[in-house]
Amino acid sequence: MDLTFVSGWAGFPALFPDFPGRARFLAPFAGLDEAGVLVTLERGGEALLAWSTGAHLVLKHRALVLPRYERVVLAAPFLSFTGFTPARVLRLMRRALAADPAGTVATFHATCGTAPAPIPGDVTPAELDAGLAFLAESSADPAPGVPAAHVLVLHGADDAIVPAEAARSCLEALPGARFLALEGGHFVSLSVLLEAAGG
Repeated sequence: MDLTFVSGWAGFPALFPDFPGRARFLAPFAGLDEAGVLVTLERGGEALLAWSTGAHLVLKHRALVLPRYERVVLAAPFLSFTGFTPARVLRLMRRALAADPAGTVATFHATCGTAPAPIPGDVTPAELDAGLAFLAESSADPAPGVPAAHVLVLHGADDAIVPAEAARSCLEALPGARFLALEGGHFVSLSVLLEAAGG
């Protein structure tokens, strides 16, 4: 399967150890900024999987991105992170990140429902902070846009990061998209994502 995956904030490759080497792994704000992610997404392909911040980026630029893929799976998406989560949560995370980057990321991973992964050596706290700043300001247009019958939205029933209302609200912007509630929390394993994509 021709596969592209856009991960979430602090969604390092180590969280997905079985990721196929031939696929494209994009880590927003851990090696790529918003523009860098879009450059790769413009290539298109068979399947696009995106989780959390990655899913938000796909939603934000859906007019450009969605027509280029045959199948799209958006796990724990949101139109605006602060639309359902107080902005002070991000401010507190940024302060914690400045004081203790490793501890802040480990706590975040645990809240996601997965084993913590260390910050890669080539990822700086400044990049991670830029990701939190992005989440504080970024929003996707909620108006119905391009056809999205090839899009599946996933959300974990015990997600402690993105409320169910945030994920469900994305459906209004995705005409024809389907919604699937999952067991578990914010983190969605690669095997679940691949199964949802039909691979």
